[in-house]
Amino acid sequence: HAALVTSGTATLETALFGVPEVVCYKGNAMSYAIAKRLIKIKYISLVNLVMDREVVKELIQHEFNVKHLSAELEKILEPIKRKQLEIDYDTLKMKLGGEGASVNAAKIIVEATVVAPSIFLSITKGISRLLVLIAFKPIFPRYSSSDFSKPILTFP
Repeated sequence: HAALVTSGTATLETALFGVPEVVCYKGNAMSYAIAKRLIKIKYISLVNLVMDREVVKELIQHEFNVKHLSAELEKILEPIKRKQLEIDYDTLKMKLGGEGASVNAAKIIVEATVVAPSIFLSITKGISRLLVLIAFKPIFPRYSSSDFSKPILTFP
């Protein structure tokens, strides 16, 4: 099996599930031309960006056609290429923190709340207030962003 994946977080998720993939993206020609001149990046796939090299093939704009897609899907179905992808995907997982990365991130957040609770709570409460403002602005238009700049809870 293999996957044709559009650019975005789905490319990273597909790699983390160990599925060989070809990344495809085709947008509005004018938007693409403008973006290409303004944004200078080597890759659009998160897999390739994290690895800082091409691990998965990216077919962008005019390269995304039946001929190229068929050829690339055939390549990733070959045993040698699949094995290389497995190795690259394992390296990717390690770069992202390996097993337990979510638990490690949670521990760091908990430690931050112990070390500097007033800063952490001020930031998180501010974000929560901002999200509420965004979600309910049509219902409560009298609130402004300045209402959410004051800390709710601080510690001495």
